[in-house]
Amino acid sequence: MYTLKVTRTGTLQVSALVDYLSSTSANAVFGGKEEVIQALNVVMGYYPKDSEHIANVGTNKHFFINPPDVEKWDLTGGLEVLRGFFGSVRAATARILLNVQISNVAVFAEGPLPRVMMSFFQSYGHSMGKLDRFLKSVRVQLTHMKKVGSDGREVLPIKTILGVATIDDGRGMKNKPRVQRVGAGPKDVTFYKEPNADDEMLGANTSSTAGAYVSVFEFFRDIRKITLENPDLPVVNIGSRERPIYLPPDVCIVLPGQAPNMTLSTTQTQQMIKFAVRRPALNAKSINTKGAQILGASQPANSTLAGFGLAVQPGLITVPGRVLQGPQVRYKSVGRDARPPTNPNSGSWNLQRNQFSVAKPLKNWACLWIQKRDTSLPWPDAETLSSQALDPFIRQLKQLGMTVDQPLIHICPDDFERSIEEHIASVLQFKPSLQLIFFILPVVSSIYSRIKYLCDVKWGVHSICVVAGKFAKERNCHLLQNPAWRLWAKQPPATRLPRKTSLRVPRRRLQEGAVQTPSLNEGTCPLLQKGLPASPIPRRQAGHRKEASRAPSRIIIRRPRRQQHAAFFGLPRPPPPTASFNPRNGTVVDRAVTDARNWDFFLQAHTPLHGTARPGHYYPVYDEIFRSSVVKPSLARLTGGIGANVADAVEALTHNMCYLFGRATKSVSVCRRRIMRIWSVRGLGVI
Repeated sequence: MYTLKVTRTGTLQVSALVDYLSSTSANAVFGGKEEVIQALNVVMGYYPKDSEHIANVGTNKHFFINPPDVEKWDLTGGLEVLRGFFGSVRAATARILLNVQISNVAVFAEGPLPRVMMSFFQSYGHSMGKLDRFLKSVRVQLTHMKKVGSDGREVLPIKTILGVATIDDGRGMKNKPRVQRVGAGPKDVTFYKEPNADDEMLGANTSSTAGAYVSVFEFFRDIRKITLENPDLPVVNIGSRERPIYLPPDVCIVLPGQAPNMTLSTTQTQQMIKFAVRRPALNAKSINTKGAQILGASQPANSTLAGFGLAVQPGLITVPGRVLQGPQVRYKSVGRDARPPTNPNSGSWNLQRNQFSVAKPLKNWACLWIQKRDTSLPWPDAETLSSQALDPFIRQLKQLGMTVDQPLIHICPDDFERSIEEHIASVLQFKPSLQLIFFILPVVSSIYSRIKYLCDVKWGVHSICVVAGKFAKERNCHLLQNPAWRLWAKQPPATRLPRKTSLRVPRRRLQEGAVQTPSLNEGTCPLLQKGLPASPIPRRQAGHRKEASRAPSRIIIRRPRRQQHAAFFGLPRPPPPTASFNPRNGTVVDRAVTDARNWDFFLQAHTPLHGTARPGHYYPVYDEIFRSSVVKPSLARLTGGIGANVADAVEALTHNMCYLFGRATKSVSVCRRRIMRIWSVRGLGVI
């Protein structure tokens, strides 16, 4: 037991924050900015957290769970997705804004537990170990025990599932339960019924079975007068492993709005994307209506806001923005096969009539075709695979300037992970000096992660994966460009110069990076040192990192954020937005929704294939390059003639860097080094 003492430390004045944001003095100081914003977030979040018809998942994310406001979609496997809203208070120039954005979350399917279990079995098979981990910490209502609350309404008790029944349950008990196997059903789980026991959870005070072992099925049939409709489904334990309490799933109802602690399967991810991706107009309409409603900000305001004298003016605000001109893309620009520059269209281009700047020959590589049992094959044999798919792919690579030999073709007859590992080992044993393994997968599944672990971590060989159905389609350059890009990207670091953009920074050398470097007395990791090219230190570095380190060259450090809750919607007036009403790629917003005393900006450098575009948020925190007097005269060239303005130059440079991602012929949402750092951090969990 703990004793808490709450002490008043002062009063937070919202008006003081508004005065600070509205002040035109550069010397204005307000030390309680973060505290006031946090207090406003608490006040704004109280209404949804206090409402019974709203579920709260994570921080500031709220979801309707009752009709008619609930919006959900079945994900299969016992899960469903809810559409809700993220809400937070933000400080902007001369005002305080309430940021509301669409949010989607995967949760356990609401309803009877037997239905959830059967949906899980259909997707994952009858693995009781997986089901035990899946059901852990799920909260359920018990339908066989109805109580009357203080207000006279019937109340169903709520319990938390520990898991399924196991043979180790009740190990320290005098009369431990008898469980025939892990995940046994109510007929195969028996427990000792004490004489005259007051079993509040499972039954009456006395019974003919007192002082003897009785199965869960018999107990509910004879004592509770409930005939179980699903006697083959496993019972669940709502107690502990030391003192288990078993219940059949027939008397359990899963409560809505519970997020699982698991990774979605490929099918579930596809269903999630299908539900979450919507046109900007639909998202804007939802934010204006349900978004304000779920936060209690619609008129009239809820009692909590009214009590603090706060009011929210519903509706989206209009902010000024600019569209930056994208760079020209150059591939092989010297030599006999020099190509003219390419002008991207909506941030996209193709490789037709282009060649890579430098490409080493690919002489020693293999193709591993992974098949799946009980599925039709796109090619009857290896010879047909070679003539109909690999030969056109090799011709495409040669058109891009690469020298490629015929690969070794190896067939793996099933997609079991153990079989795949054995076949990879066999290929590497036959050709130990392989440069790359080209995998043809039957479907997109978890075997992709296993292949990447085996090749990248265990054996240290490059790998590329394609799906058989897509790779077998009618040949055209667009279908082959993506694997061609990825294959080229596996070349040694010294050759990674796919294209030149119109980045014109004086004194020639500018290096982009996003890796946290060690201090000067730590040195470099030997594995990284071995792979680094022997090149001089660049005169200038553009970094994207969360922490700064000492460096002998001039640097500019920016903090990019891709998973931030902000979106902009285009207006139907010049310059016109895209057909989906997303802003055009290159749109930058650096005022109205930003703080005038801080240097940050939103940049949408890409054109989304579907749904609503979400810009990257950049926060320059340190600059030694563009504020230099040597660099300022050349800023006009970088900004396309806008002028020698540092902010414009950094925004233009950041936009251009989004065209340097070496795995696609498109501009990406954030700078490429930021994406590489995200992938590296994800890989550290495997390594």
